[in-house]
Amino acid sequence: DSLKLAGVIKEGKEWRAIFRANNGKIYHAEVGSRVGLQQALLTQITEHQVRFKIEVEAGKETETQEVVMS
Repeated sequence: DSLKLAGVIKEGKEWRAIFRANNGKIYHAEVGSRVGLQQALLTQITEHQVRFKIEVEAGKETETQEVVMS
């Protein structure tokens, strides 16, 4: 399933990201969580966006890409 960023909330000093899956289920995650089928590492949550690092196979090597959702 594909996840879409539904919003972010602040609990105390910590931000949490809220995601909605294609099947309608709601998920929340915090920095350090692994998210989605690609197991993207959630590295930063701000009021307006979340950042992930995803490892992608490029031939025989693996490279890390940064993905931003807003």
